[in-house]
Amino acid sequence: MDNLGPLLKKTDTVMRKALEPGLRIAITLRYLASGDSYKSLSYNFLVATSTICGIVQETCEAIIQFYSAEVMECPTTPEAWKRVALGFENRWNFVHTCGALDGKHVAIRKPPGGGSNYLNYKKFHSIVLLAVVDHNYNFLYVDVGTPGSVGDGRIWKETWLGKKMEGGTAGMPDPEPLPGEDSPDVPYAMVADEAFALRPWIMKPYPQRNLTREQRIFNYRMSRARRVVENSFGILANRFRCLLKKMQQKPKNVESIVYAACVLHNLIRMRGAAAGSATSNQDGDLVDSDTGGITLGTWRSGATKSEMVPLQRFQGNWGTYSVEEQRGHLCAYYNSQLGSVPWQDSYIDG
Repeated sequence: MDNLGPLLKKTDTVMRKALEPGLRIAITLRYLASGDSYKSLSYNFLVATSTICGIVQETCEAIIQFYSAEVMECPTTPEAWKRVALGFENRWNFVHTCGALDGKHVAIRKPPGGGSNYLNYKKFHSIVLLAVVDHNYNFLYVDVGTPGSVGDGRIWKETWLGKKMEGGTAGMPDPEPLPGEDSPDVPYAMVADEAFALRPWIMKPYPQRNLTREQRIFNYRMSRARRVVENSFGILANRFRCLLKKMQQKPKNVESIVYAACVLHNLIRMRGAAAGSATSNQDGDLVDSDTGGITLGTWRSGATKSEMVPLQRFQGNWGTYSVEEQRGHLCAYYNSQLGSVPWQDSYIDG
């Protein structure tokens, strides 16, 4: 209230008294948390529907303006990316990992005159939420607003971070040997799934056919690192349930709402962790570093069948020969004495 109040305070007029910032925040948080229609909110708060429409938009923009720089800062230096990689190594036993990358379709009402521009592969209208997540379920980078009809391979390439990665200007660390090795130098990368092309800075699992035992172990180890982005989207959608419904606003307004929800997700996790909140520590999956066992996060108990739809998976998206060699070396590393963990064989055999 103290932070957002000055951004939301309006001037009284001779016709009516301006609504207090606290009421504006309450209306917006109620909408984000429940996804209730503006008409329903109008009955609950005794505020006109047209007024609520403006309140939600203005408050979301204020949340982004005030908090985004504080709680969602994408790394831009080798040192910052290495801190992310250290988190993945310590918690998820996956080295040289600078984030987990994935995307979801957010359902929207067909925009007037929009034609098939927002019609996705599941045959509903949507915009795409693309995110990079750290080891602790926080969003490092978010891009929201690409029409759902855009090919999934293009979405990442057109983002600010994707262009930086392609151009080599994202500040990623220089390639280094894996822990315990003297050579070769292995690039730092993000982990992703079949929706993305294999690149030196994007590692993904082997296709699920004719896998060797070593490749199955590699896929298992990578799946542990990739599960953070699944958890982040799950926590986000089950906390801000407006994302589970078809959003009725214009696409540009939906962008602000979704981005504000991501900012609040980080704010809640960071402030909760600083205050020692059990909720912020237990809502995501918990890992036992001794046995590799994973306790499912509390968000899963509230999950519904209407979860956000993932990006389309492809069996193509092959990488160059050198990138295949890079993945092959990682595969060998996780099957070696240096990179293996005691429990991986039992999970593969079980």
